[in-house]
Amino acid sequence: MYLKNTKLTNQNLIFNFKDIEYVKYCFKKMNSSNSLQKGRDARLHGYLYLLLSQLLEESGEGRFLEESECLQDLYVKKAIEYIRMNYSRKVSINELSDYIGISRGYLCLLFKKHLNASPQEFLVGFRMDKACELMRDASLTIGDISRSVGYEDPLVFSKIFKKVKGLPPKSYRNK
Repeated sequence: MYLKNTKLTNQNLIFNFKDIEYVKYCFKKMNSSNSLQKGRDARLHGYLYLLLSQLLEESGEGRFLEESECLQDLYVKKAIEYIRMNYSRKVSINELSDYIGISRGYLCLLFKKHLNASPQEFLVGFRMDKACELMRDASLTIGDISRSVGYEDPLVFSKIFKKVKGLPPKSYRNK
């Protein structure tokens, strides 16, 4: 009931306290309450309610970080950064959304909104662009390139490459 009045939601879990020292004090007291034997639960609840009351007091001052374009951009940038760092191995969209801390569905919605592609489409496109860069090195085989961009099976890689780039990898390389 109290949390509904604080504007905290699953999509908006960030709150900036004006009086951060008071928050630190509450957490310190809650932590030290663990040493009590008989009154531990009551003391913990008491400090939790004090923290909650502070949250309620400050909620009317517009100190929440709104679920805005800025925050959505941050989620998308973090996802792209993760893909850039991990495209060479098997990456699942669930793993990606877990890394960012949002649901898979919300991640897909953000990618469609900001990039006009699903996370999977973006990952495949990114891998194919990296493969094109690697094809400039004539010493690398198509198999080497496919493994370098996260595909163990060169035939699967070739099929996807042709679908995305319009040519099979060998023809693209020769062109």
